[in-house]
Amino acid sequence: MKKSRIAKIVFGLWAVLFAYSALSDDLAKHVIAGEVSGVVIDKETGKPIPDAIVAMRFERGNTGHSSPHCFRSIAVQADEQGRFRFASWSQEKTLANHAYGELVVHKPGYKTRPSERLLVHEESREFLGIRYSNDLHLPATTVHIELGPWLGSEAERTSEIFGIAGDFSCVWQAYNDSLPLLLSIREEMKTLPSAKIETNAYSIYMVMEKKILELQSAKK
Repeated sequence: MKKSRIAKIVFGLWAVLFAYSALSDDLAKHVIAGEVSGVVIDKETGKPIPDAIVAMRFERGNTGHSSPHCFRSIAVQADEQGRFRFASWSQEKTLANHAYGELVVHKPGYKTRPSERLLVHEESREFLGIRYSNDLHLPATTVHIELGPWLGSEAERTSEIFGIAGDFSCVWQAYNDSLPLLLSIREEMKTLPSAKIETNAYSIYMVMEKKILELQSAKK
């Protein structure tokens, strides 16, 4: 094939992509996520951590905001072998021009965050600098989560688990299925009696209780 013909084909492809991009909205029409699966293990022993709650928070960015906003939160329980799975999903009207998912784990006696931040990043929507898709894709991902033991104080633990309860149960969400996470944290709270005495912690606890009731009502 002559160089001039190759150049014409490349230029034609570029022109088509440019025209498509010009007609496309910068915000994704859909965010489409592949399955996320993996296993949670004890960092020191290498053994699986059974029944751990794995939570994912999906954040979006868009042209109208300077910081990301959570638009979807999901939590699932791992099995006896520490294995877990988030099914694939699609969501409209997220107002996202880019997005990512972050994972944490709740299990009494363990840290909530792995030593390395676990993120699921979007696939590119561009080719040669031209956007070619109105949909934003998060690829199917397999992760290996290693958790170390919790070594902090009771007060630090209270702050830690309330922190993930707030971060991984979206406020401005279009979808929220974080009930397993909130219920698991509530059970651990029963073993931390001083947390209910501390005023700020108690206030957060009551907000969490309200959220649990809302999610339970939505499932009926």
